[in-house]
Amino acid sequence: MEFKQLQYVITIYEEGGINKAAEKLFISQPSLSKCVINLEKHLGMKIFDRSTAPIGLTPFGKTYIEAAEQILSINKGVIQKSQDMKNGDTGLLRLGVTFFGASQRLPRMLPEFMKKYPGIEIALIEERGKVLEEELLKGHLDLLVLNGPVDEEKIKFVPIKSDHLYLVTPPGKYNLEGCEKYFEELCEKYDLKNEDFIVLRHGQKLRRLTEKVFQDYDMTPNIKLEMRSIDGAVKLCAEGVAMTIVHESVKENMDYVIKPDFYELPSRYSIVSGIAYRKNGYTCEAAKKFIELNK
Repeated sequence: MEFKQLQYVITIYEEGGINKAAEKLFISQPSLSKCVINLEKHLGMKIFDRSTAPIGLTPFGKTYIEAAEQILSINKGVIQKSQDMKNGDTGLLRLGVTFFGASQRLPRMLPEFMKKYPGIEIALIEERGKVLEEELLKGHLDLLVLNGPVDEEKIKFVPIKSDHLYLVTPPGKYNLEGCEKYFEELCEKYDLKNEDFIVLRHGQKLRRLTEKVFQDYDMTPNIKLEMRSIDGAVKLCAEGVAMTIVHESVKENMDYVIKPDFYELPSRYSIVSGIAYRKNGYTCEAAKKFIELNK
């Protein structure tokens, strides 16, 4: 069994069919089909269920894919280790980061690393946390910078910073004269159950925490906007459009033309950000250096 065959099967599975996989692999569709048919004959078992669209896996095919991914991951690890041993302070760091991490975390983490290790090339991917975790487990990324929690069975998480969450309101909307600006004090004085809110899109961890706040405080808000940009949501709040919930890092690091009001939520809603890497798999030297510098 060749590494090439393993990669062919995985690509067909990921692309959902022979045609798209052949395009991605830069080989002809008949050649790829013949390769898979010969492999299935050699194994005496079918890998793909061709009766579905997109193409599916047989029960044996699921087992084969899992084994193929492990084998290719081990092979990549061996190659990376040999390169690390030869290259010293050079190499490649494949770094995945969330959209929030790209705007709030990387400016504090990456410049010092690049200055200290100018020979290490950075390949940066920005995506949602769930997508990044999947790419990490497939061996396509070395490290992630994201908010926890993560799949702790498969991923090691190194905490970097804990952020409180804050309710953001238009300036002067509420008056807590004589009181600290805390969310719970605000709830005691005002009815917030049906207020207008701007929320992040589904799939982002802050969206899930925001919905948890709504549930815990029996709130049924009017969702005026769904956005990907936290900074944009805060600026719209400052202009009086609605309210939102953000991380402490956003509150502390934004440049304000109009500054909204902030009310701190209880610590049980805090978000811990950090660096993540695979528990089972080789961690390249560039990744180890990045972790050590930013711990």
